[in-house]
Amino acid sequence: MSADFDPNEIMRNFASGQRLQVPVNPLLEYQEPTMELTKLLALLQAAKASTGLVAERPRLFKNLESVSEEFIRSLYDIGGEEALMRFVILSSNSEQNEFAHFYTYLEDVVIFSDMFGKGGEGLLEADNDVLTSSPEIARFAHNVIDPVFSRKLFHPGVRTGYVVYGLTRPRILVSLPFKAGSAYTYDVFRNSLDVATSLGLRGYHGSFLMLDYLEGLTREIDGIPAWLIFFSLLATNSDAVLFVTEGDNGLTEAQLREAAFTPDRVPKKIVRLQDSELVWAQSDGLEDGLEVINFGPDGDVISKDEAMAAEASYALGLIERHERGHFPSDRLIVLRHDSILEIYPDGRRINRLVE
Repeated sequence: MSADFDPNEIMRNFASGQRLQVPVNPLLEYQEPTMELTKLLALLQAAKASTGLVAERPRLFKNLESVSEEFIRSLYDIGGEEALMRFVILSSNSEQNEFAHFYTYLEDVVIFSDMFGKGGEGLLEADNDVLTSSPEIARFAHNVIDPVFSRKLFHPGVRTGYVVYGLTRPRILVSLPFKAGSAYTYDVFRNSLDVATSLGLRGYHGSFLMLDYLEGLTREIDGIPAWLIFFSLLATNSDAVLFVTEGDNGLTEAQLREAAFTPDRVPKKIVRLQDSELVWAQSDGLEDGLEVINFGPDGDVISKDEAMAAEASYALGLIERHERGHFPSDRLIVLRHDSILEIYPDGRRINRLVE
């Protein structure tokens, strides 16, 4: 981070602001699993009591060691039993270093809640009038949303090809301005934490999904880059999309294409951060020509092509669900469980079974 970065100045600039009310798409609602406060507090006590007694303990217990009862109660006040369950998911699925990374952010969330919780909410003023979608988006199932898929996408922590911060709605996809880094050394895990914090300081709240740079997604599918189709799929199943820029810089070429492949029904907002907030993310500091060795899941050395195929396999599998297929493009379609579709032609709701 640059030397002129002053977090205290940012705190002063935004501490008096309102929390932003980002619209939540009711069609993406799905019954969330929950965790009772008393049960999680009991797990917390058990985790702390097991310290030093058992050699091999589950990740949940290892990660809960550093958590206080006060923190758990604060999460409950912010997001209820659903937020507690998502915190358990994060604690169970994360290695200790990863958990510490996200726990740092959640501690900030508690602070943000105190900062903005008493000041009311200001309605988000979207920029959809200048970030309109392209007619090309009709080639994909941009009008088909899946609440279950959306919920799973935004599970907190490190996922394959992206990271998610936060435990509550709204579900917000974040477009980053520095995705054009080195194909091998770009690290969304490291580069995204301060972005999430900067958004929180500006009153944004919820869950933030940020994509990794996957060189294997630079391949084209019917003339469209795979990474762009993947972004469009995620945007289709999000409550809103934020396009982060630096200072007076406009959107990057990649971000303009992402906006064009985001449905117009999804709120789109340009968020301008100070120049000094993202300077550290611009360069990996490595010399050209540096030899890179790729390792597979088993620790074996693999080729660059094999590494690209492996890192892109998860996203490419998901992209298949964004194909137009037999879905009509003139109505909004919601995929429900038990093979039920909800169809909204001209704003009217129609339920029918899939034949």
